[in-house]
Amino acid sequence: MLGHVYNDVEVLNRLCREDYEQKRYYRVESYANELNQLLESARQYRTEIITTPVSLNAVSSEETLKDVLLKSTRLLQEIDAE
Repeated sequence: MLGHVYNDVEVLNRLCREDYEQKRYYRVESYANELNQLLESARQYRTEIITTPVSLNAVSSEETLKDVLLKSTRLLQEIDAE
């Protein structure tokens, strides 16, 4: 079911990108938590996933959202590489 995880990460990535471009940071914690859960799900299907979880200890919400965006993009690339 890695395809299901991929679809969820793809949607999350799109939402993050839209919010980042519009400078909306109020959902950042929810996005970070969701990506971390999706990372765990991806690792159940492929243990060699190297993308690391998002830390909520960033300096700002903007930095956390940027981290979610970068890591979700990286995870999509890792899943795609199969």
